[in-house]
Amino acid sequence: MSCLVSGKDCTSQITAFANAQQAMTQERLTVLAGLFKNAPNPSKAESVYSQLQELQAQKKQIFHSVFGSPDTEGSPEGRTNSPNG
Repeated sequence: MSCLVSGKDCTSQITAFANAQQAMTQERLTVLAGLFKNAPNPSKAESVYSQLQELQAQKKQIFHSVFGSPDTEGSPEGRTNSPNG
């Protein structure tokens, strides 16, 4: 990430990061699918999933309050607030 703030060409680092993030997302979803598939109590599994979604929404709200845009979670392209305040 330090490359991004340096102003240098970061194409290869961005590609590597995006690929790693995609692999991590796929692995996370595979793990969640396995956990919920084998859940002994489906109604509790639904409750846990609902709570996870609520936590994700709270995370987005925090990012929005800090960076100004919940959709970009800190990317400079999505900032809507002025750097002067």
